[in-house]
Amino acid sequence: MLADELSHIASSAVASEQRALALMDEACETESAQLQLRIKEAAQNEVLKNKWELFVELHDELTGDRYSFDWEPTVDLAERFVTHGFYENGMSDSWGEQVVPYKLAKFVFPPVGYPSWVGLGEPELEEMQN
Repeated sequence: MLADELSHIASSAVASEQRALALMDEACETESAQLQLRIKEAAQNEVLKNKWELFVELHDELTGDRYSFDWEPTVDLAERFVTHGFYENGMSDSWGEQVVPYKLAKFVFPPVGYPSWVGLGEPELEEMQN
């Protein structure tokens, strides 16, 4: 009887340990996937920032306008950027729908250092996007 109880307790402990290990593996996989997603998004944001900076530089050369990164970006310039993306880089409609209202404002303008965009938190960025 005692041997049966001890065997049952040992089996329960092994099963609990196996469940705990499975949960830890699942958590690690989820955390790894989330980390990979954050890395991918950061890389995409950096590529977008580089495209924006190259576009501004190209725009300066073509128009004679001299933009510097201490001025404020305009809606007109952002629209030109999207148009440039469509015609010069073959970007898709979804790229244009996401870039101007979301990614430029949130992930490009603050790191580039535009004065009105630096140091803004989530609520302020949301407001600036509208």
